[in-house]
Amino acid sequence: IAVTTAGDDQALHLKDIIINAEDGNLILVSQRDVHVPNAHVSSLKSVWTNGDLIASTGIDQRLNLWRICRKEDGLSLEHLLCSVVEAGETESMDV
Repeated sequence: IAVTTAGDDQALHLKDIIINAEDGNLILVSQRDVHVPNAHVSSLKSVWTNGDLIASTGIDQRLNLWRICRKEDGLSLEHLLCSVVEAGETESMDV
């Protein structure tokens, strides 16, 4: 499970949670975190993920695309692109 959050602190946060189901019980296997300070130059307004990629937008009218990199030794985010969006309310865009 990839839980992604963003907010007024301009940072992007990801918590990657792995659970297993055994005999009808959910068992937490692991959880890892990654934090990207200053992911945007202004407050973030929206974030979307499909579990492999993250798209984030902010008041700065930029759309940033990130790749979630899962390795045995940790979790990281790779910044793939930044594009200026000509929409004033980027949080209402459909991906």
